[in-house]
Order: sequence, then structure tokens, then C-alpha cells
Amino acid sequence: MKFSYNWLNEYVSLPRPNKVAEILTMHSFEVEGFEKAGKDTIFSIDILPNRIPDASGHRGVARELSLLLKKPIKIPKFTIKESGDVKKEISVEIRVKKECPRYTARFMKNVKVGPSPKVILERLGACGINSINNVVDAANYVMLDTGQPHHAFDADLVKGKIIVRMAKKGEKMVTLDNVSLKLDDSDLIIADESGPLGLAGIKGGKRAAVTEKTKNIILESANFDPEFIQKTSKKYNLLTDAAVRFRAGLDRSILPQSLDEFASIVQEIAGGEVMRGFIDTNPKKIKRVLYFRPDKARNVLGENISNAEMKNIMEGLGLIIRGNKSNKWQVEIPGVRTDLTLEENLFEEVGRIYGYENIKARPPVISLDKNEVSDEFETFKKRIQERISNFGYSEVHGYSFVGEKELEATDDKKGVIKLENPIRPELAFLRPNLTISVMQALSKNLKHFSEVRVFEIGQVFSKNDKKIKDSSELEDARIAFGFSNKMKLRKKGDSPFFELKGVISSLFESLGVADVWFDDVPQDKINFKKWNRELLHPFRAAQIKSGDKLLGIIGEIHPRVMDIFEIKYPSSVSEISLGALFETVRSEREYKEISKYPAVLRDIAVLVPSQVRVTEVSDVIENTAGMLLRDSDLFDIYEGDEIPENKKSLAFSLFFESNERTLSEKEVDEIMQKITQTLESNPEWEVRK
Repeated sequence: MKFSYNWLNEYVSLPRPNKVAEILTMHSFEVEGFEKAGKDTIFSIDILPNRIPDASGHRGVARELSLLLKKPIKIPKFTIKESGDVKKEISVEIRVKKECPRYTARFMKNVKVGPSPKVILERLGACGINSINNVVDAANYVMLDTGQPHHAFDADLVKGKIIVRMAKKGEKMVTLDNVSLKLDDSDLIIADESGPLGLAGIKGGKRAAVTEKTKNIILESANFDPEFIQKTSKKYNLLTDAAVRFRAGLDRSILPQSLDEFASIVQEIAGGEVMRGFIDTNPKKIKRVLYFRPDKARNVLGENISNAEMKNIMEGLGLIIRGNKSNKWQVEIPGVRTDLTLEENLFEEVGRIYGYENIKARPPVISLDKNEVSDEFETFKKRIQERISNFGYSEVHGYSFVGEKELEATDDKKGVIKLENPIRPELAFLRPNLTISVMQALSKNLKHFSEVRVFEIGQVFSKNDKKIKDSSELEDARIAFGFSNKMKLRKKGDSPFFELKGVISSLFESLGVADVWFDDVPQDKINFKKWNRELLHPFRAAQIKSGDKLLGIIGEIHPRVMDIFEIKYPSSVSEISLGALFETVRSEREYKEISKYPAVLRDIAVLVPSQVRVTEVSDVIENTAGMLLRDSDLFDIYEGDEIPENKKSLAFSLFFESNERTLSEKEVDEIMQKITQTLESNPEWEVRK
């Protein structure tokens, strides 16, 4: 935006232009450059969107300079000579109060439309605005002064009352620069009883334009929803000076003041009678209050700024401090500072006005007190990362945000947390599990590699009906695994489920967790909903337990979910609670002497009804085998053409070993025979030969 040095200098006594540019760039806005224009100097200043409401006019920039230079600001007073009654001349109807929160208007009679005075012509020209006539120029002049756009209508060409409404589909309007627009029902317009008068907040219409023939005028100062201005401006490619300001979200409280300035200037340069009073559709004042803690401000900024200096800075910014508490101030925020919404914003304001260059650099203070549990947990995570990497798995880091597509995979969305301000519409939720991130990694990498082994350690987020005291209660640390191989397609022993199960078992063994076992997944979603049971194949999934403690879940991805994530090959995933695993490892460190005698391995396959749980069979095997059976491991579940209907085959590897002697084949054969007899004592079970 362009700003006149001479104009700013009328408000506050300024140093040379180069010094002004330096001060503004250091504290407030980047000055992109400045150049001489006759007897004036024009600054090009980058006013960011968050500061447009208070600093897109000369008065706002002058207020900043007044505070930074510690010099008084001189605000001119505007006087109006009034007569008659405005309510007898005009009426306004707002049909869309959300899209137009406030609309103010004045009425003037017998104005003389003509050229503008030299000072207005020079200042408009310096800021890149062409002169039209004294009434229109006055509207632009006040916009450049206050930041609030204005408009004027030829009152004799307005049919009935002013109406703010949405356009009707197919309505037409010709703009002031003779562009024909075909409107639709998403456009916000200013209209009268016969049709559109202008595109609200963007461009006036030609039908009621102020010309040399105009005698009576309606002066408008309004406030519009920035979202509508942005969409409509983009749709018609009309990025006017007014649209730039309105789309940033202007302050509605300044409308009466800026409207008075508009009327005063028009009366001064074009004569006329100003009707007494003005139309105001929403005079209600909006009060915003923030709390400010001086001690916290000093701590955040790292500088011992006195209470008195902080108070001077905030009052210079137009903030009103109420209450006498030294440790907590109540700060009333002026309407134009729409960017100040948090206490931290106030800290930033104090810091930038005080001058970041004045804040001395200090090395950070680091506490040497050790948090034993935290340090131990971080060390534990690093151990896991190292060991999983040694298994050939690559660590991935997915987004903590997911969208509707990813949530299609889970039936229970009750605990999912939606973001108020997502970075993108397709990332509007916090991930409820890590399995989603792992499946995304599988989907992307399987397009380029024949085998994918990935894992991720991270946080998942969910909420329940309980009242939380801290946001950390919404988080849970997890570790998730993903495995797939294009070449291994359902051959016996090559299921991705058992491949990943072996990795999980090896990880637990390396951590010293001895009693890990794999239990059937309950079909009851209520007892298992937090692990998203529905992501997994109904017959190829298991709970991971240590004793009676549930650590996590493992299984092949459900075909429905594979379609959602575009995974074309059988894949397995696992997700484990890192906190539960950490507590298990801390409490259970079991060390056994390694036997110096050789082990004996045997396999056994049992044909059982489909509804029989794996643990029912493994319990029988382990209870029958006795102390010489050191470990049993399920390595295959088979249901297919060679198996009777409603039956499945469970195959186990049995590991026999003694610390005292070498086991003979005969001894192990006898144990295997005993296991077979016990299994087949159930008439529905059959040991496959």
C-alpha cells in the first residue's frame, strides 16, 4: 500500500523519510521502498492482512509512528452542520445480518458535484487513485485516511429503500467502469426496490452513480463478512482497494466516526445540507477483554521491562487497562485491533514496540534436574527404534492430521477430535490411531517397492466423556508396524500376518518380556473400540497381551480398508501402546540361564471348528507338555479347499529344551503323543497327520 509522507507528517512530526522507513521496518511493517513525488515522498508499505483493519489508513500508520517516536499525534476534528431529519429521507433494510453485520448511512441535499481541491487531488494521485469528482474523491480520501471504505449513491436514482441482500440468480448489474456482471445467489449486493446498486464491499454500480447532475446523495459506510468479499472478488476478478480491506475483516465500531468524516469533507468541498442523524442498523457495541500478566510477559520476552513501560506501550496502542492488580491486568481491546485475540499477542506487541533489538541475547537456562521416568522412557523409545531398524524396518513420520477419507476406515468416530482451524480441509481431524499413518506409508511405497517394512512411533489423539484437566489426557504414545510383500501371495507359511507376528515376538524377547501371547480379538467393539478392530481382517487378527494386560493389536488389513487406502497386496499391521509396553518392561525383567543342551523342534497341526479360539488350543498343548516345553508359537491358520467347511487348521511350532540334559527323540515323541491324545479327546478336534 502507498502512504504519503506529507500526510503522515500532519498527524505526527516525523524525521527524514529514510529514518521513518527504518523505524517502521524494525517495529511494525516492512517498507518495501520510498520515492520522491514532487514535494512529497511516497512509501510502499507491506501491510499484512492481520494489520489491515487498523493500519490500512494514514491515521493508523501515524498512530504507530507516534508511539515509536514517543511524539504526540494530532487528530483533526470534523464538524457537520445538520438540518432536517435523515429518517424522513431514507430507510435501510438488512436481509442478511450475518453477511452485513452493520450498515450506516447519511443523507445530503443540494451538493455541487465538481472537481476536487488540489490537496485531495495530490494525495489521491500519490496513493495511486484517479480523481472522479469531489464526492467520490471524498469517499476515497476517507478510506485512505481511516482504512474504512465508503460509497455514495445519487439519491434521486435510488428507487425506494436501500436493501442489503443476496442476489437472485441471473440478476444483472453494470459496474462503474461499464463491466456487465451476471450475478448468482452467492453474491452479496446493495440494492433498492428495483434491483442491484452495487456489489457489496467491492464495486459500485453505474445505475445510481454520482455525476455532475447529482443534487442529493446517500452516503454509505458499512461492514461485510470477509469470507463473502473474498469469494466474490475472486470470482469476478475484482480486487479493488475496498475489497482488499473488507476481505481482511474490518472493525464495525468505527463506522459512525468515519461516516461523519465523509459527510464533513463532502460538505466542506461540495456544499450541501447534511440531514440530522444517521441510519444505523446495529449500534450495539462489542467489548473484548484479555488478561495480561506482566511477570509472564517478562519471562516470555526475556527482558526485565517495567510495569510502567509496558503500560505506556499498551495505552499508546489504544488498549485500555482496567483494574489495579499488579500481577494480572484486565485489558480492553479496541475494535480495530482484530488481530489481538490472545494474551501472547499482547506480549508480542510489547516486545515489538520496546524493540527486539533492545532485548539482550542470553544463553538459555537449562535445568540439570533429571526426570528419571521421562529420561528412562526416552531411552526406551531409542532402544525400540534401534532394534526395529535392525529387523529391516524403516521409520516413517506421518501427519498427525487426517481427513474424512481416512476416517471412513473406522466405524467409531465418537472420540475423534476435529480441528477448529485445519491447515487444509482434507486434514481436519487429529489421527485416532497410528495404523492410519502406517497404511498411508504402505500405499505409497508399494507403488515403488516389492517389499515394504515400516514403523512409526508417535502420538494418537482421542477424547471421551470425562472432563479433562490437561490436553495431555487426549494423547497416547503408540508404536505401529506395517509389512507387505508383493511376491508372497497367500502361500502356506507366507502370510504377512505371521511375518509381522515373528518380528513382534522377537522385539518382546529382546526387551526381556517373557509372557507375551497372542489372543483372539473379541468381536465386541465396546471392549476393543480404541484399537479400531474394524481396520483388521475378521479372521486374521489377534490381541497382543502380557499376562492379562492388553498391549496392542496385530492383524491383516481388512479388504474394505485396503480399498480405501488403495493397497493392492495383502498387508499386515500392528499397533502397540508404548506406555503399556514401557511399564511391562520396567516391572518384568526376567533373566534365565541359557541352556547348554540342544533344543528339539516339532510342529503340530490341529483341525478345529472355525469358532474355536487359538488360546483354547495353545492352553491344552502347554498344559499337557509340561516343563520341557519352553515355547509354542502359532505359525499358520489355514481355511481353504482342502479343509472341511466351518473348520480351520491351526499349526504350532513347539520348542522343547532342558537345562540338565540332552532330550532324546523318544522322550519328545512320548510328549507329542500325549499332546495328540489330549487334543483328540475333544471329539471335534483332530490332529492332522
